[in-house]
Amino acid sequence: MPKARTAIVWSLKDSQLFQFLLDKYSDIPEPGSDTTNKTCLNGHALHIFIANESCYTSSTDIISSSFGIPSPETLIKLKRLIYNTLTKHKKNLNRNLGKIKIMCSEIFHQLPSHTVPNPDSNIQTPAVETIQPVNEFIPPALNIKEGLTPREKDLKRRLSLLSESRSEERSRHIQKMKQIKLQINDQPKIIKNFKQSVERKKQTIIKLKKELKKLKTESGKEEIAKLKNRLTATKNKYNHSIIKIKSNYKKELSERDTIIKALQCDKLVLEDKVLQLENINATSLKKDKKTYNVIARLIIYDCISNNVPTKRIPSVIDSLSHRMGILIDSVPDKSSIENCVRELGVISDLQAAEVVMATPGLTLGFDATTQEGVHVNSVHLTTKSNTLVIALDDLSGGTAEDYGNHICQAIQNLAGVYSNFHKTDLHECRDKIIQNISNTMSDRAPVNHATVMRLSELWDKSLTELNCHVHPLDSIAKGCTEALKTLQTEQGKLFGSDCLAGNIVLQLTKMRYKMGTGNPKAFVSFLVKEKLKKGLIPRYRGNRFHVLFHTSGILVLHSEQILDFLGSASALPCGGLTAALLYDLQLQTAKKQLYVMGLIGKLLTGPWMRKFYTSQDDVRNISYYEGVTVIKGVLARVNECLKNPFSIFTRSLDFFDEDLDANDPVLQVLLLCPQDMQVERMLKDCLSSIASVIQRQYESFLCMDESELMKLEAESARSHNMDSEEVVGMFSAEKKRAPSATVCYISSKVRSKKNKTVAYLDSLTESARKERVEWAMGAARIRRRANKVRSSSVNEEIVKRAEQKARESEKRERKQIENLLRKEDFDRIRTEMKDVTEETLTNVVDILSGNIFGRLICHYWFDEGAHCGRIMRVKKEWKGKKVVYNKDVYEVSYWSIEEDESEGVDYDMNKYELACDVLFKDLTLM
Repeated sequence: MPKARTAIVWSLKDSQLFQFLLDKYSDIPEPGSDTTNKTCLNGHALHIFIANESCYTSSTDIISSSFGIPSPETLIKLKRLIYNTLTKHKKNLNRNLGKIKIMCSEIFHQLPSHTVPNPDSNIQTPAVETIQPVNEFIPPALNIKEGLTPREKDLKRRLSLLSESRSEERSRHIQKMKQIKLQINDQPKIIKNFKQSVERKKQTIIKLKKELKKLKTESGKEEIAKLKNRLTATKNKYNHSIIKIKSNYKKELSERDTIIKALQCDKLVLEDKVLQLENINATSLKKDKKTYNVIARLIIYDCISNNVPTKRIPSVIDSLSHRMGILIDSVPDKSSIENCVRELGVISDLQAAEVVMATPGLTLGFDATTQEGVHVNSVHLTTKSNTLVIALDDLSGGTAEDYGNHICQAIQNLAGVYSNFHKTDLHECRDKIIQNISNTMSDRAPVNHATVMRLSELWDKSLTELNCHVHPLDSIAKGCTEALKTLQTEQGKLFGSDCLAGNIVLQLTKMRYKMGTGNPKAFVSFLVKEKLKKGLIPRYRGNRFHVLFHTSGILVLHSEQILDFLGSASALPCGGLTAALLYDLQLQTAKKQLYVMGLIGKLLTGPWMRKFYTSQDDVRNISYYEGVTVIKGVLARVNECLKNPFSIFTRSLDFFDEDLDANDPVLQVLLLCPQDMQVERMLKDCLSSIASVIQRQYESFLCMDESELMKLEAESARSHNMDSEEVVGMFSAEKKRAPSATVCYISSKVRSKKNKTVAYLDSLTESARKERVEWAMGAARIRRRANKVRSSSVNEEIVKRAEQKARESEKRERKQIENLLRKEDFDRIRTEMKDVTEETLTNVVDILSGNIFGRLICHYWFDEGAHCGRIMRVKKEWKGKKVVYNKDVYEVSYWSIEEDESEGVDYDMNKYELACDVLFKDLTLM
């Protein structure tokens, strides 16, 4: 946008220049008078221009009529004169006043040459001093007898002006000197005496200088030369003695050095003899007296894998060596041990990279969570027989872009580690790893699906998206609680948003485990007294899975004992929790819900966990596509049971077609559930909810037949994604153990423990083990520096996103205030913004009413800082040939603090936005 245009404001009538022009150039002839004896100087033209309010037209007319100059020439020369004087020096007019005065004495317009009478050239000057004319080089006779040209007459006029000014200055100077002499004569006697003494001192100094000059004669110079020669001889003699002394000292030092070396050799020999005499087995853990060797590092690795605190490892190594009768010269300090942890993480990456490069058909698993205030993402790769964690890092957010970039970075890191150690091409390693990945394993979340789509796009590869077989239990539990809640006919007293059974299980868990809210000590005493296991009721924190159904069956089995405990005096009130539990457990609806949940746990969720939640080396472990086939059978049996819900009481097989344990005491009690219409409705709705969950989450696989499932490259995929849950749990435990530890440190430790990196090193030959450990020393330092850079970038991104979120929140709030301003609801604004003052509201009213034009403002923009500005006018818009004023938009000129108003840029600003900025203190009226 072009800069706003500004006009030059002429205010020169009060200036020193105008006073000078009045004194020297006010003798302007009247229009129509004889102008032959009058030359127009630049001073006359400037005086006429300023006197006529800087108007070119009127000034040109006056000059033309007074001096007989043609108007076109007058206008052109006047504009040139004004530019060279007033416009060019407008910022520092007083400083350049001397230059302008000289220009004023020049001729404005040269008249045609013709003979004119010669005026008298004798110039009368004051009586003080006679000043000769400037043109003294011209013979006087020529000036008197011959006629003068206009140029000579002009020079003569200028000479008279200069002589007058010079005589005035001289007279002023003489008067000033007289005054100073009078002041000096009027001084006190002490000052006069002091001045006389100063004069005497000056005379004395002059005499001394003359005597000094006499001393600097040739005879004095000869004496100085003799003294210099004697001084040079003395210096040479002194230097010779110094050199002699230094040589003697050097000889003595060399003799002493030889003696010291001999003594040191004797000392070493004696120390060797002492060690041999003591006969002690001394072992050094350093290979070059600086770096700890492979044995020392393997010992540290063992301590780290067994969760020995880093500050305790030096004392553990020292005490074990003494107990084994081995003397160690030094033990590693804490910083060296922390570096070893990072080395172990680098070796873990190399271990994973070697497996990944050699194994096709891998499954990529990932899961993210927020632990201890840090949002971390775990990435692992699974083969048929092993799970390898390749990344565990903190992220700036939980978007698909964040997860996708983190996974790509983890793959890039694996390729870099492998290529660095094995000296191969980085891009070939990366392409090979991506080629070996066939499937992904994650939870059923939209962001995970978006992440898989992003990876397929980045890698230009189709990935089979697999989901965990265990996590559907969470949706099943949620669906069952919602179905039971809709059928509730009684209202409980416990807090919670679930059904009565869900609230009872959650609050009873608080009673058992949470100190303050519950009473763990009394509950454990009750369990011991009743000869029950202390872990009878498992922890339940909302991650339901099978825990909700299992605990419901336990409560049904031991309901009478629990009611007796809650009604006894040993159970403290716990803020009303005890009474509320006692009340809800006695409700008939709550009892029936616990029966139904317990039955579903025995027939569905319990067998589900046994079938899918298995370790990798478990015999019962099944492949992913076999699990899909099993789920198909479960869905068919659930749909069959929906036709007759009471058939669940007569089943001998569960929904996985496996035998039920007839001797199970919990199952025996659950089968005694009353079979009424309410229970039938509960069972039917719960089974319907279970069928819909299975149908929804396995929709993409239920339509495939067994031959299509066999074609999937899912042999490396596990039936669940609990490895990520385990890694995240390990991270949380390490964070609690070491709250100040960095994510890089914890990640290295968790990855090495999960991947069993120490066992991997033990399986190698001694040379291969040494090669990897020594390589990891430098690689760990490089990784540490890279992680520092990454951590700082993550923190900056977190701050940036937090600021963006705050700006969006403020933007929504500003939008609400703008709507109130449009409605002119100032009472509501006072209620919403309690810190607003009446002065601020007055400024807001002025902005909205348009009484603000011409005022200066200071406006703060969050992306560019503070700017100065001036509200100019209402926005004009052209609609066809008509001008329409948009009263809601103002034209505002803005310029930065370093600029001035002439460099301002115009912007169109909505008046409601300006008023809103005043309320939020982003705009200040000057």
